[in-house]
Amino acid sequence: MAVQGGLLAATIAQREEEKLLEKIGLSEKESKVYLAALELGQDSVQNIAKKAGVNRPTAYFILEKLMELGLISTLEHGKKTLFIAENPKELEN
Repeated sequence: MAVQGGLLAATIAQREEEKLLEKIGLSEKESKVYLAALELGQDSVQNIAKKAGVNRPTAYFILEKLMELGLISTLEHGKKTLFIAENPKELEN
C-alpha cells in the first residue's frame, strides 16, 4: 500500500510541476517533454519522447522550441545528440 501512496504522491507532484510550467507559457506537451528530459538527465530524443508520452517527431519539434527558450541544451555523443534539461531553478530568474 505504501508503494501505491508513493506513486500517487509522485503523480500529483508531477502534475503540479506541469501546471507551473504551463503558467509560464509552456503547453502541456512542452511541459511533459521538459519534465521527462529533466528526470532522465542527458538522453536521446527517443527516450525523452517515450517518457513524455509523445511521438518522436513531436518531441524533436518541442525540444527545438525549448532550446530556443533556453530550457534545453544539447551534447554531441558520437553520432548521437543528447538533450539536457536546464536546472529548473533557472526558471525562477
